[in-house]
Amino acid sequence: MDRRVSGLTIRQATLADIPRAAEIFLDARLLAYSPIFSETIIRETSAPDLPKWPALVERNPPAFFLAETEAGVQGLLLIEERRLDSLHVDPASHGLGIGRALFEFARDLIGPGMDLVCLVGNDRAKRFYEKAGLRNAGIIDQATGSVVNKGYRFVYDG
Repeated sequence: MDRRVSGLTIRQATLADIPRAAEIFLDARLLAYSPIFSETIIRETSAPDLPKWPALVERNPPAFFLAETEAGVQGLLLIEERRLDSLHVDPASHGLGIGRALFEFARDLIGPGMDLVCLVGNDRAKRFYEKAGLRNAGIIDQATGSVVNKGYRFVYDG
């Protein structure tokens, strides 16, 4: 059975989207980062009332995008200058091509030189970016709040 999603739209986020985006952000990060961070840290850095959310909505050029289907918002993409900062899909929608569509949108928007950091231990994401053809440029330190972890730096060469 083909589970690929049809009718996917990628659009800029609005203030009204923050609760759903934060929910996806939390659920996806709990799945991906549980071996790396405590649940408390994941929840504290994903809360919908954090000032980062409205700041991302209001940023110019746009930096906060959502993947939406008939079922509603299913994924999010955060961009920081030339870096793909976060790409998360509702775990219930994994395998439908939403992550791939968000990645391709970011790649087309940012272009060659786009980079991202995938934390060591987030094996599913590492495989995703390798399969997407990004070059692994080595391991770097990645700060998340006051915690520093190792991460793979991936680069899109074009």
